[in-house]
Amino acid sequence: MEFSVLMSIYFRENPVFFQEALKSIMDQSVRPTEIVIVKDGPLTTELDVVLERVTQSQPDLFKVVSLPTNKGLGNALHVGISHCRCDIIARMDSDDIATRDRFEKQLSYLMSHPEVAVLGSNIEEFNGVPGDLGIVRLMPSSNDEIIKFSKLRNPMNHPSVMYRKSAVLESGSYNPELLYFEDYSLFVKMLNKGFKLHNLPETLLYFRVGNGIETIKRRSGIMYIRHELKFVTYIYNLGHLSNTELLKYLIIRIPVRILPAKVVLLFYNVFLRKKS
Repeated sequence: MEFSVLMSIYFRENPVFFQEALKSIMDQSVRPTEIVIVKDGPLTTELDVVLERVTQSQPDLFKVVSLPTNKGLGNALHVGISHCRCDIIARMDSDDIATRDRFEKQLSYLMSHPEVAVLGSNIEEFNGVPGDLGIVRLMPSSNDEIIKFSKLRNPMNHPSVMYRKSAVLESGSYNPELLYFEDYSLFVKMLNKGFKLHNLPETLLYFRVGNGIETIKRRSGIMYIRHELKFVTYIYNLGHLSNTELLKYLIIRIPVRILPAKVVLLFYNVFLRKKS
């Protein structure tokens, strides 16, 4: 089965991590038909060198889409999808590492389950090298579990998903205006359209977290709360949340955005992560 890999890259990414991510794609047991890389604005010289090296080595495999300015992941992927020629698209972040059999397992499942539009997996967080933290981010498996889970949290590990382009476009694709919540809102829209989502109960991606404290800080504060309120209002208006579910979301999620980052990280590691 033919499939595309869709990745976005912007100037703040680490060229070494970018190269490792690309290597994990090239080393797959089932290699992609094409790799679409969206340059979300101008890159650093070091990133351009890595990109030029890999694209020149296999020009028929890579397709580079250059955007004039950096407008965020949601916009980059919204544009990038239109450049993918295969209906099956695997998402990949520019600093993560896929397990060698990730694409093989996901393709096999999608081929035998044509009713599934989005297929994700668990991911294992790491800092320097895969396995150094041993923390797994678990996701619900069945569509019913995913619907329930989505009332409060993103039900898919976005960098791990493989989806059907036709279903994504029918659902309206990514909404660049919902900054930080482009993927979460997409999955909610797809659920509301009646598309089936599923997560394989195994780890198929190593997710680079780096400094967890800094990541949490970026997802905290008044500005982030404003984006989250815009998102939750959006899915409430879609009819995805009842009045009670909306209130529960606000009570549980919003206060976390103003807690100290160390407290939030401890909470995540104790209650929302599992040691492998």
